[in-house]
Amino acid sequence: MMGRCIVLTEIYSPVFRHSGETRSPIHFKQGLNVILGDESGENSIGKSSLLLALDFVFGGNTYIGSEADKHIGTHDVCFTFRFNGVDYHFLRNTNNPKKVYITDSRWNRTGDVWECGDFTHWLSAKYNIDFLGLTFRTAVSLYSRIYGKQNLDEHDPLKGHSAETKRDSVFRLIKTFDEFSKIDMYSKEFEKFRQELSVFNNARKYEFIASDVKNKTRYEANRIEIGRLEEKLLSLQNSQPREYDKYEVDVKSKVIDLKNQKTILDNQISNLYRKKRLVDLSLSYGLLPRVSDLNALQEFFPNVNLRKIYEVENYHQKLSKILQENFKQDQESIQEQITALEEISRKFASQINELGLHSDVPLEFAQAYNEITSRIKSLQAQNDAYAKARELKDKKKQSLTNLNDAVTSILNRIQNSANMKMSEFNRQIFQGERRNSPELNLRTSSNYTFYTPEDNGTGTNYKGLILYDLAILELTNIPIIMHDSLLFKNISDEAIQGIMELYSKAKKQIFIAFDKQNSYGEEVHRILHDNTVIQLAGNGEELYGEAWNRKR
Repeated sequence: MMGRCIVLTEIYSPVFRHSGETRSPIHFKQGLNVILGDESGENSIGKSSLLLALDFVFGGNTYIGSEADKHIGTHDVCFTFRFNGVDYHFLRNTNNPKKVYITDSRWNRTGDVWECGDFTHWLSAKYNIDFLGLTFRTAVSLYSRIYGKQNLDEHDPLKGHSAETKRDSVFRLIKTFDEFSKIDMYSKEFEKFRQELSVFNNARKYEFIASDVKNKTRYEANRIEIGRLEEKLLSLQNSQPREYDKYEVDVKSKVIDLKNQKTILDNQISNLYRKKRLVDLSLSYGLLPRVSDLNALQEFFPNVNLRKIYEVENYHQKLSKILQENFKQDQESIQEQITALEEISRKFASQINELGLHSDVPLEFAQAYNEITSRIKSLQAQNDAYAKARELKDKKKQSLTNLNDAVTSILNRIQNSANMKMSEFNRQIFQGERRNSPELNLRTSSNYTFYTPEDNGTGTNYKGLILYDLAILELTNIPIIMHDSLLFKNISDEAIQGIMELYSKAKKQIFIAFDKQNSYGEEVHRILHDNTVIQLAGNGEELYGEAWNRKR
């Protein structure tokens, strides 16, 4: 229930016409607002178009490209909201719907312009529906059930459009009930561990991290091998004439490692120097023959065709310029690599020199010690990587369990609230008579059903959709619902009267299109008459003053 005055008060467009004249603004109120058709149930008089225009007012875009927009062409739609006694006037144009223009009370533009997203964000705040993860359009669009939109499936009232997944539908419902903040923490925790595990697995895949251990059997085999190596290391230490300080042994092992690394590095540097000498020679001696070369050639081969050689070499001259430029780039690149590697080699030499001064550990012992400890470190790194992967998998699994538990708890609350409210409305419709009411079964975050037990008739299904919308309207901060006339076509007269009575008691705004009102009882006729905001018919009384489904 809404305890403050928050309503769309009017809509106006210069293309809304009747009897050849521009229509006055159409005024709305809190509660039920009826767009009434005629007794014949004639189509193309503008009932759905006006609902789409109202959806356009609330930030929607289905009105753009509708039959009305195609036939009428570019036009302004002007409207006024009243929040706590203060009127706010706006205008949207069908040719530039991304903009919302602020106007005065006569819909003259003031110069201030909002992006449509900023406008709907403003509506979220005004309607107190700026919940975590929920935009205003995501919240209200589903409940504007108008011909031309994709939310008219009576078997699936949670579905906003044809491509929407059930998971998306359920999470919108959770956000609409402002329950998403309670699972956001679990969702972020799950995503954190999922990403950590993905990064860790990629590091193992590309061998940035040890990846040899794939299962528990290999893990245990490594543990046994580590134990055997530790015993071997102890035996090696006991075989020495004296006990060496661990620091001394580690220093000696470090020297051995550094020397091995320096040897590899120095070999790389030597290879680069050889490569550089070849490039230097190519740049120094050139790729083309000199005059002396050609004279020597003519001396040995008097009949050689020097003209032909010069023609060929003229082509080579052009090619040489390109190749020489590449050689220069290679020369610079190789020198940069040499400089960088030599700097690392000097650092290794400095560390070896510094560490070697403090150790008199026998080289043979240090080498054996280093070999065993390196193997132990390698096996331990493999096991540590396996253990870390298991830890991350367990954390991911537990975080998913926590998320699913939180979601299940929330879904149970939403399901119970919605079903209780629909059951209450169903009893009001049938005045206490025991009739099955629609049931929402939220099994998981991606699996749900909606049906009326033991009654799968078309009218019953559409009645269930309407009751679902009314339940959401009352249980959440959703500010409006819109129901087009096609929703009522197959519903029984008795149910129609009960639905109209429910509509008439609503405190929030409800917009419906309805026709053939005299086909129902006096109470339905009274409710419709008391809440009609505009009545449309043929012969110039259409919303736009004409019907384009008739030949002129």
